[in-house]
Amino acid sequence: MRDHIRFIFRGKPVAVRGFSPTRSLLDWLREDQRATGTKEGCNEGDCGACTVVLVRVEGGRIVYRPVNACITFLGMADGAELLTVEDLACGQTLHPIQQAMVDHHASQCGFCTPGIVMSLFAMSKDDGPVTRERINDQLAGNLCRCTGYRPIIDAAMASLNGEADHLDRAAGERVAALSALDDGSGAMIAAEGGFFAAPRSFTDLLDIYAEHPDATILAGATDVGLWITKQFRPIRKLIWLGQAAELQGIDETEARLVIGASVTHEAALPALGMISPDLAELGRRFGSKQVRAQGTVGGNIANGSPIGDWAPAFIALGAEVRLVSKNTNHKPAKSDDPNDVLRAARESSLFRQLPLESFFIAYGKQDKQPGEIVASLTIPKLRSGEHFRCLKISKRFDEDISAVMGAFKLTVEDGVVTAARVAFGGMAATPKRALKTEAALLGASLSDRSAWADAIAALAEDYQPIGDMRASARYRFETAKALLVKALIEIGGGAGTRLRPPQIEEADHAA
Repeated sequence: MRDHIRFIFRGKPVAVRGFSPTRSLLDWLREDQRATGTKEGCNEGDCGACTVVLVRVEGGRIVYRPVNACITFLGMADGAELLTVEDLACGQTLHPIQQAMVDHHASQCGFCTPGIVMSLFAMSKDDGPVTRERINDQLAGNLCRCTGYRPIIDAAMASLNGEADHLDRAAGERVAALSALDDGSGAMIAAEGGFFAAPRSFTDLLDIYAEHPDATILAGATDVGLWITKQFRPIRKLIWLGQAAELQGIDETEARLVIGASVTHEAALPALGMISPDLAELGRRFGSKQVRAQGTVGGNIANGSPIGDWAPAFIALGAEVRLVSKNTNHKPAKSDDPNDVLRAARESSLFRQLPLESFFIAYGKQDKQPGEIVASLTIPKLRSGEHFRCLKISKRFDEDISAVMGAFKLTVEDGVVTAARVAFGGMAATPKRALKTEAALLGASLSDRSAWADAIAALAEDYQPIGDMRASARYRFETAKALLVKALIEIGGGAGTRLRPPQIEEADHAA
């Protein structure tokens, strides 16, 4: 493995050795390169002032991802091109987005402006339509306290016209430069008594973790980054999953979806949205574009937060988690045959699959053995007669932690509930099923609200929530009851039941 990381910066390949495993991309930019256009604001991935763009070649095309440099570790830039606000102008001519920000008076103090420009620049490389709704979503992770957002959005509408810029015109050379960085090897950078490891294969990943079970597994860093910037944890060893291709795939059949642990939220949303539009909207709301571009579905599950949004939704759907560790009894045989290599990788691993609700044992504790990693999630699709809702309540609509999140899957025959799975986040020390509520729902008619009373009352037996800075215990309990009623009304249908946002209702009808 290489003793350095390699990426392109200012149009040239750079190699960085001997850095602290937890050094942030933001600190490297500002302190080592004096690239001070990128700002440090919240230092927790919320304000967007530090937004930069990481560019990679995927499937033969260039992909631009906005990320929060404050919680992105330097090692995670390996194999990418790093673009900051200083890279957008062509000579003395501002980039069209920068010029539009000037023309529309969209900057006052200017502190947030570089991050906003970089977020809009990333959007300019997307294929989607330019609408105010998409711009609002793109900027949900960029806070401005001076100007207000109207002139910023006006600047975006004026400049995102699909015209090629100087970076597009040099796309061929940039693809070649990025491809030249890839020699197929992983990286292991030792420093300060620890290391940052970026293995390229699943086998190498398991080997390193078996040898260093005290290492921290790193996916998107949208949570682990805060362990460093806010909690000041002394992490010395990091193993990054982002280079292991085996963890980056989505496998789909008619009955289920399998999502690799390194699949980002953004990449997973289209497939999850085909299961239910509620899942797509949930994923859009719980993270900004920067968080969705880098954070992973597997990381959200593996961290085991009681307020992680995916867990209760997936539990209600009946998901399973696959855990993998090294088979220490396996003696690998050398072979140049790719099929033999894949078979050897499978034989050198031990797999364990369990229902997702069984993975969460207690607060901060999961059913994960030393050397085991979360490798994938299997999520069943809805069958005929099954209906799903997931409903989130938070103080801020976009990019906020849930106070309460409820997920409901009901099987309905002739208007009567014949099977139920209900799960909540924020109501207990772990994401948890409401088993007594589920039992009370069986046989309930969705057209008779009086038949729901036992299920609503059973929530008090399933949960004893606590109060904290996000919500009081009473608020959580009353909200959980209201979410259950809302789900039953929506699934029951009938007159006066349009309770869902228009875009979700339209997606329901399309499905």
